[in-house]
Amino acid sequence: MKVFTRTDRLHQWSVVGVGLLLCVVIVGTVALSDLEFTTQHLQVGIPILLTLGLATFGGWLARSNMPHTYVRRIALWSLAGAAILGSFAAWEMYTHLLEGDSLVETLHELLLGLAEGATVGSVVGYYDARRKDHYLASEQAKQAISASMDGIAILDDDGEYESVNQAHADVYGYDDPDAFLGENWQLCYTEEEAAHIQDTILPEVNADGSWRGELTGQRRDESTFPQEITLSARPAGGLVCIVRDITERKAQEDRLRALHTVTREFLAAETAHEITTEIVTIADEMLGHSLIAVWEYDTDSEALLPLGMTDSATQVAAQAGLDGLPSFEVGSAEMEIFKDNEPVLIEDYTTLENRQVTDVPLGSALYIPLGDYGLVSIGSTEQGTIDDIDRFLAEILVSNATAAIERVEREQELGNREQRLRTIVENMPVILFAIDQDREITLQVGKGLEQVGVEQNQMVGSTVEEMFDNSAVITDAIDRSLEGELVDVTVDVWGRTYQVWYQPIESKDEVTNVLGVAMDVTERQKRERGIRALHDATREMMQETDPETICQIAVDTAEDALELPLSAIWLRTDDNPRLEPVALSDQASAFIDNPPVFEPGDSISWQVYEKGMPRIFDDVSQEPNRHNLMTEVRSELIVPIGEYGVLGSGSTDIGRFEETDLGLAKLLAANTRAALDRAEREAALQLKTDQMEFFNSILRHDVLNGMTVIRGRAKFLTDELDGQQLQDAETIINWSDDIVTIIKRVRLVLETLTGIGDPQLEPVDLAETLRAEVDRVQATYPDVTFEIAIPTAVTVRANELLGEVLGNVITNAIDHNDTDGLRVSVTVDDPDETDECILVRIADNGRGVPRDIKEAIFRREETGHAKSTGSGFGLFFVDSMVAEYGGDVWVEDNEPQGAVFVIELPTP
Repeated sequence: MKVFTRTDRLHQWSVVGVGLLLCVVIVGTVALSDLEFTTQHLQVGIPILLTLGLATFGGWLARSNMPHTYVRRIALWSLAGAAILGSFAAWEMYTHLLEGDSLVETLHELLLGLAEGATVGSVVGYYDARRKDHYLASEQAKQAISASMDGIAILDDDGEYESVNQAHADVYGYDDPDAFLGENWQLCYTEEEAAHIQDTILPEVNADGSWRGELTGQRRDESTFPQEITLSARPAGGLVCIVRDITERKAQEDRLRALHTVTREFLAAETAHEITTEIVTIADEMLGHSLIAVWEYDTDSEALLPLGMTDSATQVAAQAGLDGLPSFEVGSAEMEIFKDNEPVLIEDYTTLENRQVTDVPLGSALYIPLGDYGLVSIGSTEQGTIDDIDRFLAEILVSNATAAIERVEREQELGNREQRLRTIVENMPVILFAIDQDREITLQVGKGLEQVGVEQNQMVGSTVEEMFDNSAVITDAIDRSLEGELVDVTVDVWGRTYQVWYQPIESKDEVTNVLGVAMDVTERQKRERGIRALHDATREMMQETDPETICQIAVDTAEDALELPLSAIWLRTDDNPRLEPVALSDQASAFIDNPPVFEPGDSISWQVYEKGMPRIFDDVSQEPNRHNLMTEVRSELIVPIGEYGVLGSGSTDIGRFEETDLGLAKLLAANTRAALDRAEREAALQLKTDQMEFFNSILRHDVLNGMTVIRGRAKFLTDELDGQQLQDAETIINWSDDIVTIIKRVRLVLETLTGIGDPQLEPVDLAETLRAEVDRVQATYPDVTFEIAIPTAVTVRANELLGEVLGNVITNAIDHNDTDGLRVSVTVDDPDETDECILVRIADNGRGVPRDIKEAIFRREETGHAKSTGSGFGLFFVDSMVAEYGGDVWVEDNEPQGAVFVIELPTP
């Protein structure tokens, strides 16, 4: 806002003052004349009105935008006009007075002259001020045109130049603006552009009064340039033309456009290498500096390694004697710029301290770190050629490239995570789903959908109620999860069983979604049910001794519990190499009228039996080796039962059996084999038991009776004979007594093994019995070293066969090892009054007992032999007798070699 001084305000209101002054003078004159009112007095009203109008005009001028100096000038003109016309009016009044007119008659002429002079003077002054204002404005416009940076030209109606400023001449390559005067505007354009202006643009100017846009001008040397031009129609005809050379602006726009384009290319790039390559190319084109290079930071060597460069950069490096761009090591100035992560502009590269290479002919250099990835260099062989615009555009370019590289790395990491997650989802029988607050399904993916024939995201957009309204378990679990609870339930849907986890997802302490994972546990539950059924069936089979009964239990279990329809078992006969049916399930009996017999080589079942490998068929009708070419069975599962036969299950549906069915069938077959094996062993044991009972009865009746008769006859002979014959008779009696003793002992062992007799357990002196056995064996094997640690008094609960038991173990330690250097250690743990058992350890330094037969050696078929007694009961006898005593026996490894037999005997 302009500030006015007091003088300025006086000047501003000067015209008002002149008008009011004259009005006061006129009114005062009339008042002082003290004349009676006549019609002459009315003539005085005209000058009063004129002076009041002058004052009003002055008030308008004071409030207008007219400068106060101009208002003062108008006031002076008004005073001058009043003085001039007042003088003439005074002279005329004087002549009238000389002629005898009265003062009243002539006074109004003077007053009217003053008022008219002031009024005329103000009008003249006003137009004089306006003229001066227009003149000054014109001069200022001329100065502005001359000083304008834009080219300004004025054309007449014929399109010829009337006036041109220096800037206009410079734009078109002329030195003198007067060179345009009288020339047509088409001088400044090509023929094609001139035709465009004439036909298109000038009609718009004539219609709208103006036009503004971009054209292509032609300089004096016929080179062209882009220009921004404004054309305005003159009121009197012709045009005013304002033109500006926008070559630099267009170049900047091209740079920015190139920057925008390369930014889009950065966003489309898939690797960091693509981005760095694009940096080299676009920087060369966009900035106009050809020495462009990019270094990549190598974390292993902690150095910046050259990654990409322009050909010019390679040539400059060659001039310095380098095979290529150098690497920047730790401590170099370039490495420090990279670590500081701030752009650095160097006007003269030779002044850069600690630079990696000193002899490179490089002037200006701009280094911009490429984030943590590397370093970008933009250089020139001349000094000071990289300006602020180059630096600004280069920093934007590198910043966009850095962001693009970070995006690529993030996308690669996200892609790797997504691929890992996709791999997990695609290879696990799970279903991933998401549900929003409106209970609408927003996601449904996973390999588990394939099993039930549901497509990916098939239910997206539907609500839970629409899809699972009939499952209260599902809807209740989702309701609980939407309330913030982590829910784990098992549901039956789509004919399958799923374990489902519902995880509420919160945002701002409010559950917005529920993320769920459903895992198909149908096979697992089927397997668990099958294993429980197998456990029950196995216990039942182990209680049976009849093979056919065992097999019938197996096929019934297969059909009822394992859901294996049409199940049957074929066993190999003893007399012929073939598989005959022995048991069929109910469905199999109804389906098969005459179960087949499988001969060697004529069926798949025989191949399974012979090779011992189970097989599963989705459609057995496609198998050329099937036994029945007209079979209605499609799915078939055949499992070997060891050397006994095969278990077969079939179905009329294709693809009925899965891996779970095969696993359960193999378990059933293994348990069936174990039951058959046990039944076979039980039968063999029963046979041997019967044989031993028969042998025992022979000993008890025939042999003992015979020995009684022999002893009686020998006793009779001792009464009748003497001399050598008497000695022979006594020898017969002694041998008879020994044989009876042996027979009674053998009978006791047989009765113990067969479970017929009572072992008659009683306290036995373990120490005495064990020492006696060691002395006996030591006398038999004098080359063996014995180490003995036996307490003086140890009593256990056993019978008279304890010595045989201990002797068998000691003798076994010698018989199954080389006696050369053999040491046998016999120890008994010191007894305690609270001990319920005593441990006897018989150790040797021999070959030891392999781990896989440590239990088998106590079975009957692995029995060793005690040579000292000739009894031949071996370790089976030892195990059986110790078990009768209520104890236990086992084998441990001796250190550093050999075996330790540990015998646990109960105390009385």
